[in-house]
Amino acid sequence: MVRMEAISLKNDTFLRDYIKNNLMKKHKTLGQRLQIETSDIKELQKELFCELFDNYGIYEIDKVAKEMGYPYDSIFIKKLIECDADKIIEERRDREFEEQYIIEHLKEKSSVLAKKLFLSIQEVRNVKKKFLENLILSYPLLHYSKLAEKVNCTHSKFSRICRECRINLIGDIKIARDNSVNLIELKQRIQEGFTFDKLKKYFGLGEDRLKRILEQNKLELLNQRKVLRDEDKENIVIDYNNGVSIAKIMEKYHTSESRIKKILTAKCIFDKKNYELNDAEINFLKENAPNMTLKELSMKLGRKGSTLRTILGILKIKYKARNCKGELWEWKGFN
Repeated sequence: MVRMEAISLKNDTFLRDYIKNNLMKKHKTLGQRLQIETSDIKELQKELFCELFDNYGIYEIDKVAKEMGYPYDSIFIKKLIECDADKIIEERRDREFEEQYIIEHLKEKSSVLAKKLFLSIQEVRNVKKKFLENLILSYPLLHYSKLAEKVNCTHSKFSRICRECRINLIGDIKIARDNSVNLIELKQRIQEGFTFDKLKKYFGLGEDRLKRILEQNKLELLNQRKVLRDEDKENIVIDYNNGVSIAKIMEKYHTSESRIKKILTAKCIFDKKNYELNDAEINFLKENAPNMTLKELSMKLGRKGSTLRTILGILKIKYKARNCKGELWEWKGFN
């Protein structure tokens, strides 16, 4: 075996290329082929990595791998560690740079950052967590949606990062004082007809908090949705059976069509095969459809035109329609 003192990659181009091209082979195999001690093979590989780190830097390991003709994957990392090249990285680390890089790339997956900086995923998460905790302490009155904007991040992405770093959004971020909301602006938005959901999004508030602010300041929305009690639900059923249209019920109880339909469906009031029209509405169609247009019927009953057209077809009821000249004529489609 040749002694290591007499060998250096700088003095032997052939040896350098051979070590580089056969990096993935076992140290013992290379030692036997080159008649060199196994420990010396390890040192030669380490020397090669050191040379490439000088050229590219320790934070461009993907370029180092590419230069050597290998993908930057777990196998390459294992080989890097086998020849103690990871110790070179540890000696040359710049912790301030690493922390700044992680913060600037906060939206990147921790696994991607860990691979880039040759860190463990937990080390990356610790840096993220420290930064986020300081951010929260710096802006104690801000809702987390506003904090997300501070780091140029979407709400969902910011929420995912916080969960990953074990930061409690509900306890640490969502709690904020109600006096942080501009009441004058809130009143203006209410006068403009903002819905509850639109107010939540506009001011970045949670549902419970917005309700509390409205209640404390005795503010009511112009199109306020009512919280339906059991008594209200019973009255909705009674109104519907008495011939009141769903459109009128929506207006009376300040609620949505889908909510009313769910209540009626739960009570088995209507059959979906009849497109949810009650007897009074069907009788109205039979009596008035021949003298009204589909648009007029739709406005009167608060139903979609497509729904009424289908029902009229099933019932074989004629209704007024306009020809290409805009003149009214009797629809002949149902005989």
